[in-house]
Amino acid sequence: IFDKNFSFNKPNGSGIGLSSAKEFIEIIGNGKIFATSKTEVGTEISIELPVNNYPSWWLDRIKIHGIDQVAILDDQETSHDAWRMKLKGIIKCIHFTRTDEFAVWLKNNMDLNVNTLYLIDFDLGKGKTGVEIITEFNIMNKSILVTGNYDDPKIQTSCESLMLKLLPKPLISEI
Repeated sequence: IFDKNFSFNKPNGSGIGLSSAKEFIEIIGNGKIFATSKTEVGTEISIELPVNNYPSWWLDRIKIHGIDQVAILDDQETSHDAWRMKLKGIIKCIHFTRTDEFAVWLKNNMDLNVNTLYLIDFDLGKGKTGVEIITEFNIMNKSILVTGNYDDPKIQTSCESLMLKLLPKPLISEI
């Protein structure tokens, strides 16, 4: 019942409810979701969540007060679409799909008196990772690593050591 697209006894059911709940609980870590069924009685869904047990890399909100613009580096256009929908009309966004274009823009704009927040994907295809880009340009305190690989312990450890915040891609619309 926790599989994506599974729906039972609902002609128009999409099967995303329990699978989305499970995915979110796994993202935040240390949570549990489980089902208990009794014949001819019904099914009970239980969710257990930790209280204030977030890792140092956890990001619960993006603060844009005092930020002039957001630069987004991600090789997937769908991620850019999600950010466009989330930030439309709120703040100026500059989008990059290639690391070389981002690097040139960053070198030309670092000395300007513009406060920029960087949202950088971890897996940028071939070449450097988002962590390597963030480290190379020394923008740790102005960056958020956005990745679908949020559950990789190596990435989490890198974020902890760099004091870098990490945003799981599935939570872009929730942040």
